[in-house]
This record gives sequence, C-alpha cells and structure tokens, in this order.
Amino acid sequence: MQIVTFTPIHTSLRLQPGLDPRSRDYQQVLSAMPADDELLCVPNRDLNSRLSDFDRKDEDNYDTRLVVYRQAVDRGEIVFHVFPVGMAIVEICLNYREHLDPRQVEEFAQRHARELMVTHLPAVSRLLADAATQIPDTYLDKQASETVQSLVDESWTARTVLIAKDSLPDPAMQTFLEQWLCDTARPDDAQRLIAGETDYSMTWLNYVIVDADPARTRMLRAAMRLSQYYYAVQHILNRQAQLNLSSAQFEKNARKAEAELTRTRKRMQMLQIQFGVQKSFMNRTMRRVVDGIMQAWEFDDVVANGNRLIEASSARINELDRSRREFSTYLTDVILAAIALIAIMELSLGLVQYSREFISRPVLGYTDSGVSRVLSFVASREIDVLLSGSALLFVILVVVYGLLKRHK
Repeated sequence: MQIVTFTPIHTSLRLQPGLDPRSRDYQQVLSAMPADDELLCVPNRDLNSRLSDFDRKDEDNYDTRLVVYRQAVDRGEIVFHVFPVGMAIVEICLNYREHLDPRQVEEFAQRHARELMVTHLPAVSRLLADAATQIPDTYLDKQASETVQSLVDESWTARTVLIAKDSLPDPAMQTFLEQWLCDTARPDDAQRLIAGETDYSMTWLNYVIVDADPARTRMLRAAMRLSQYYYAVQHILNRQAQLNLSSAQFEKNARKAEAELTRTRKRMQMLQIQFGVQKSFMNRTMRRVVDGIMQAWEFDDVVANGNRLIEASSARINELDRSRREFSTYLTDVILAAIALIAIMELSLGLVQYSREFISRPVLGYTDSGVSRVLSFVASREIDVLLSGSALLFVILVVVYGLLKRHK
C-alpha cells in the first residue's frame, strides 16, 4: 500500500494576478526560470500557443503550475507543485508496510510529510528566490510576496491511501476502509469500494484510490491536487479580504487601505476566472471528479462568501474614494475661501487708495459736476473699519454658501 499526502503551503514567489499560461508575457516569465533537469520541470516552457483549445482534452492541456520540483526520498518521492500565486501543493508518495491501523497510518503520513517538507523546503525556497531575481519586475507582485522560513503557515495535510484491487476481499482491508472513511463526508463509500461500485473516495482529508489503472490514478491525483490548490487559495484570499476589511475601518491612510482592498479583490476575481477556464479544459471524467470533490467540500459556499467579501470590499473602496473626494472638495473650498478673503481685502484696500487719491486730486474728476459721495465716504473711513467690513462680508458669503450647499 502507498500513502499520498497533499499539503498546501505558501511560497516566496508571486506573479501579478491575471497572467495566463498561454500568454506571451507568461512565456517571458518562463524564460527566466532555470533549465529543466532531473529535479526541476517547467510544465509550460514548450507550450505551443497555436494549439487549439479543443485539440486535446487531458489534465495537462491547461497547466497552471509554474514549476514542478521532485526529489526521491526514502520510501518514495516528494513533489512541490509550485503555482504562480504564492502557493504550492506538496505531494508526497510513500510506501507503507506497517499495520492497517487508521490512526497509525494517519500519524505516519502526518509525521513523515512534515519531516520531508522541513528538509526539502529550503532548497525550493532558494530556487524560487533565485528565479525571482531573473523575472522582470513588471510581472512580480512584490507587495504580496512572502519569504517562507518555516511551515508555520501550513494549512492541512490530506492523506490518500493507494490500494491494490486484489486486496479488497481481505477482511482486514475492509475493516481498515470502514474505519479510514468513517469521519469523511461519505462513510458509505467504504462499502461501495468493497463492492467494486467505485474505485475512489475523496471527500474530506482521508481519501482512498484503488490503484488498478496507472493513468486513472494519475488523473485522480491531479484532480485532487487542483482541488486542493483552488480551495486553499480561495480560503486564504477570503481570510485576507476579511482582515483587510477590518483594517480598513481603522486605517487613517485611505489610499493604503484602498490599495490593499483592491489588490485582494483583484486576486480573488482572477482566481475565480482561472478556475472557470481550468474546468473548461478538463475532459468530462476529470471535471466530474473535481466537481464531486468541490461539492463535498462545499466549495460553492466558500466562493459565495468570497463574492460577499468582494462586494463588501467594493463598497468600502467606494466609501474611501467618496471620503477622499469629500476631503478634496473641502480643501478646495478652503483654498477658494482664502482666495476670496484676500480678494475682498485687496478690493477694499484698492478702493480706499483710489478714493483718497481721487479726493486729494480733484483734477481726476473734472468732468463730474461735484465730488463723488461714495468715494468721499470711503475715503473718510478708517482702514481698520473697512477691513472689518470686508471680513464681515466674507463671513456672510461663507454662511450663504454653506446654507445653499446644505440644502442642495
């Protein structure tokens, strides 16, 4: 019997959301990746972009992985499936020869998976860090990139047992399957496996695959890997969006809060778009398997919650934008009010100066029949009185403007 574990972990390499594996920009990213060797593989490096979307219908026709790093280990193999959104699915396959006890199998899988990831993660982190220095900055999402130092951000480790078809009649195997699947979403799958009605059960954390056809087993593992990836990323983005919404309530810098909300909203929207595109490339069998897995995980509820967070983020962004515009309008009003005050003061001083010059030089009004009473009145006033009157006029104008704006 073999045990296959799937563990989502963060990585230190994140590309800008929206980069499609078939785009020319993505090919520029791939050209910066290290050459393929016995450990490393770049799935889309030799992708023929002229291939019709419907020329092939297999699980590799639309590969969203950026890098695949594999290493042989004692009892099996560890594979890092690195995706370009700061996430990797660590797939570990181990031979198991001990007793068929569910608790021992689960403890074995958890312990060995963690030990192997701790051992091999530094090499993968260095590889991705070196690759990031070669990728053009245009394609990197540096604000969200994280350097993974440990597995403290490990989400969960799902366990799959690969069993031979001829082992199903064994009573010990039947008992093991019943106990292994008793806490999953469909515990009755154990009886269906024993009866030969199905060859897999993948609902919640403990999975079973009857390893009778290598090609079908690879397809089922790929379906689980993709399901783990999309569920984990959606879960993390939901959590990040919720944290951003909480922070946006108290963040004084409106532009910073809006940028964080916009960035997370964009990632979430692009993830949902990519998932839809990914499913359109799957053959009907694989799509049915993925849909079954996601239905058991109630993924639609997770996506629905993400959509609510997107709506809440959009509403908060609009509030921040409206608040910023209101503040800008307020500043504009203050500046215009200052200009108006200066203009009124300048007008008063100019009028006083002209009036006194007019009175002191009668020749300026030689065509008039008499001295202007208005100019005489202004010329006889003290400057402080006129300035005070100008200030009062300014206050009256401000009050009138405020009342008009309030009842607009």
